[in-house]
Amino acid sequence: MLLAECTGSQFVVRELQELVSRTSMLVAFFEVAATSECACEEHQEILVALSEGDAARALKAIHAHLSLIETRLTPRALLPAVSDVAQELRHAWASARQSNLKRVRKPARS
Repeated sequence: MLLAECTGSQFVVRELQELVSRTSMLVAFFEVAATSECACEEHQEILVALSEGDAARALKAIHAHLSLIETRLTPRALLPAVSDVAQELRHAWASARQSNLKRVRKPARS
């Protein structure tokens, strides 16, 4: 979201908010718990390319990042059958919430 806000475009911010909103549930439900976070390196590569003014490299990094997110999402049909869907949803949301809390609570570097 920070990158979208840096564009100064309300359209870009609104579209990214909508995208994140629509995909968060899918990620929480379908993504394997061990891969529930975007790799920091993916975001770093995008930021470095943008800061260096290399639009082509930035676009390539963004495309790779989105492709990796798609790859990390495992179709439910490939996972073991869930006997209690409500319990599975509670577990998925709890995992996603924990992941988000970890990101927010990262200590400041000295």
